[in-house]
Amino acid sequence: RFALMGALGFLGGLLLNIMPCVLPVLSLKLRGLVEAKLSKAQRRRRALSGFGGILIGFVLLGAALSGLRALGIEAGWGAQFQP
Repeated sequence: RFALMGALGFLGGLLLNIMPCVLPVLSLKLRGLVEAKLSKAQRRRRALSGFGGILIGFVLLGAALSGLRALGIEAGWGAQFQP
């Protein structure tokens, strides 16, 4: 069950990356990496550090949301759209 949830989350993330508000940003980041006068190892390190920062940010957001829910506070990603 957990593996299915993870796979669906991964596919959802891929889908979000082709949204019109995200795709141009990804191309700019990739262009910056390609055009930078860095070695292959430095490029890889820079790309992985960017990925790691994003991953840590979302893990922290998820942990904060889980903490709020554990305290009994109704919180969710779509809470701002609820009447």
